[in-house]
Amino acid sequence: MPKLRLKRGREKGIKLGYLWVHHQDVERISPSAEDGSTVDVVDSKDRLLGRALLNRHSPIVGRIYSRHREEWSEALVSRRLERSLERRRKWGLDLECCRLVYGEGDLLPGLVADRYGPVVVLQIVHPAMERFRDHLVAFFRNLSGVEAVYEKSDLSARLQEELEPRSGVLWGRMPDELWIREGKVSLRVDVIGGQKTGFYLDQKRNRLRIGPLALGRRVLDLFCYSGGFGMQALGGGASFVTFVDSSKEAIALARENVEASGWSERASFVEANVFDLLRQLERQGEHYDMVVLDPPAFAPSRRALSSASRGYKELNLRALKLLGPGGILVSSSCSSHMPVGLHLQIISEAAADARRHILLLHQWGQDLDHPVVPSHPPSRYLKCHVMEVADIWD
Repeated sequence: MPKLRLKRGREKGIKLGYLWVHHQDVERISPSAEDGSTVDVVDSKDRLLGRALLNRHSPIVGRIYSRHREEWSEALVSRRLERSLERRRKWGLDLECCRLVYGEGDLLPGLVADRYGPVVVLQIVHPAMERFRDHLVAFFRNLSGVEAVYEKSDLSARLQEELEPRSGVLWGRMPDELWIREGKVSLRVDVIGGQKTGFYLDQKRNRLRIGPLALGRRVLDLFCYSGGFGMQALGGGASFVTFVDSSKEAIALARENVEASGWSERASFVEANVFDLLRQLERQGEHYDMVVLDPPAFAPSRRALSSASRGYKELNLRALKLLGPGGILVSSSCSSHMPVGLHLQIISEAAADARRHILLLHQWGQDLDHPVVPSHPPSRYLKCHVMEVADIWD
């Protein structure tokens, strides 16, 4: 087996359970090693640390899939797929609407599989997983109730792996419309034209939790996409919800969801840049009882963390100024490079600048179908802090 030898002193993270090998970690790779194949990852003394999928062209040179000398094969992938489904059953998750595979969290690097009722959506972002596309289709088409398998591998991560973007039906027939249930709320999923795989399953449990908190409140749902948070707020008895997104298509989807539930009289929709709108609302003296912030990732790399922090602070500062005593801020970040503690610190600093005394009610993360590997920080990317304004300093 070809080897990937780590530089002396660069093996500590791998030994502790980190699952990625970066270019700066590498001392030498066997010339016979082929990209998209497997290598033994060894330390400077040639001791085995694990077996990894190799791609010299990627920022992540090696993705460890086993701590043993296991062959990367259809049989191994099948066992891992079965195991990922079984653990979700044991955790009591609804496999009809669920992330069935979460890359490194399920030791299936380079693969994400989301299920929305009769449709399974795949994202494949590594050459070694690319080889098993037909096998993946065969596995997921055999799940009870699945009518179509769709690939939405249009991520920038594929370009980093020197793979061309791919999208399209791999098997079956896509339904004319695709609806899911989230608690008591119905939501339409746009797999083909929507963001990510069509929806954001990682916030499912958090959305369900904010429903009861919204009772009787006037809510501002920012970066709403298809309106998941706002819909749960309406379902929980919010007096009124304003849905805001810069995407015309997202606003149309949110409007469709609200109208289908018969809640249009308690909702309004604004297509706008959130930063600009928050400043405008502050100038107008608007006030809300709950503000939900669920922005896209502002820090795609560690180098971007400083500028991202300024962006997150600006958002939280402006949002907090719209809240009075008893108001609730639901603030999220999906930037994997931003630690939980830093996100909370940013909210605290924003509160000080906004002259608000806040209390931390809840500290949430991604749902269980996005399992976190504690020794592999990139697997824990979602932060969701729920704060209550206790007092205004002025």
